[in-house]
Amino acid sequence: MSSIFTANPLNRTLLFSAALCLSGCATADLPDGFVYETSLRGQQGWYGGKARNSAPDDLLSKGVVTSPQAALETALPNAAVDLRKWGVSYFDRDWTRYRVLLEADIQTDKQTVKCRLSEPDTVKDAPLLREFEANDGALIQSRLNKLVATCADAVLNPASP
Repeated sequence: MSSIFTANPLNRTLLFSAALCLSGCATADLPDGFVYETSLRGQQGWYGGKARNSAPDDLLSKGVVTSPQAALETALPNAAVDLRKWGVSYFDRDWTRYRVLLEADIQTDKQTVKCRLSEPDTVKDAPLLREFEANDGALIQSRLNKLVATCADAVLNPASP
């Protein structure tokens, strides 16, 4: 009786390729909900897996960019914060320009507010990825702080019906 590993050279090649892909595409321990979507050619496909996975680690390891969870909980102490998504993403129409995203569901006694925010809103004012990553991501954190304040304001000062 032969196993799938020895029966056919094609099977061995396919299994090796799958294992290689999975090991190269494994993600690191990133904060919950963190996204780092880039369009850089060097971070695409199988061969870009290592660069794609190390870039957010490098950025977050500097300690400048931090999860907005604590900031939202501090700003809204009587609310339940469900941080769904936060980080950096490119624009669909211009892959060279980037924005900071924040998606959170905030539950208070009276309401649930779904914050779905990005900064900037338009490609016109959007920086390049290298501008976001400069100074250890200080611009990312600055924009993230602005989004946290906007979300907290939406919860604390709901619009009249």
